[in-house]
Amino acid sequence: MAFRTSTLALCLAVLTSLASPVLAQGMDGLTPDTAAAEIYGFDQLKGLRNRSKLVFDYRLEGRMMEEPFADEVVLDFTRAGESTDHGYDVAATLFAKGAPREIGPLVASSYNPILLIFFQHDVNQMSRGTGGSSHYFRNVIRHAMGLKGAFSAEDVKTEVAGRTVKARRISFTPFATDAHKAQMSKLMTKRYTVTVSDEVAGGIVALESATPAPPDEPGAGPMLHEIYRLREVQ
Repeated sequence: MAFRTSTLALCLAVLTSLASPVLAQGMDGLTPDTAAAEIYGFDQLKGLRNRSKLVFDYRLEGRMMEEPFADEVVLDFTRAGESTDHGYDVAATLFAKGAPREIGPLVASSYNPILLIFFQHDVNQMSRGTGGSSHYFRNVIRHAMGLKGAFSAEDVKTEVAGRTVKARRISFTPFATDAHKAQMSKLMTKRYTVTVSDEVAGGIVALESATPAPPDEPGAGPMLHEIYRLREVQ
């Protein structure tokens, strides 16, 4: 993989500098009719065994890159206690097929840590790419996820590990109505899409972010398009 504005080493450094699960905090009091309620409003881990492994295909592509980058992200869950009331210790391996980087252990009780990895990686990338504050980007996303009606959702059927499951696809564009959107014009139409299903262990089918090219820049395709998609449950 080759970036025009950064390097693979920088990307790996960003991915491995994950902080505490900031985007998952405070989700107990979910407001109905919000993206947060749609995404976090169910026990995502109920289908996991005491030892489980989730494997996500990872792909990053777009006009900012010379060529796409594809690998995988592996989450290894171990129940922290004998009782089913206990949460899980989670070890995450990024780019497991190429240059593995370990994260964790993380702790999970209701929410899949792939959400943390996805959102934290995303805000770190935006901070590196624009010089803006990761704290600012994180707050904009958090605020948008908590706004009533500020999302779209559809029921879909999708294939996971060789079987068809019912899922729900939630999309939102957090920077479209932000007070500082004029300074962040290239992010105004950036769209996040999260596909969830209670028929899938871990609850998360796919995570996606897409930054379209500005209208005044000729050429086809988005500036960046990042996808995590669940491939198998072990």
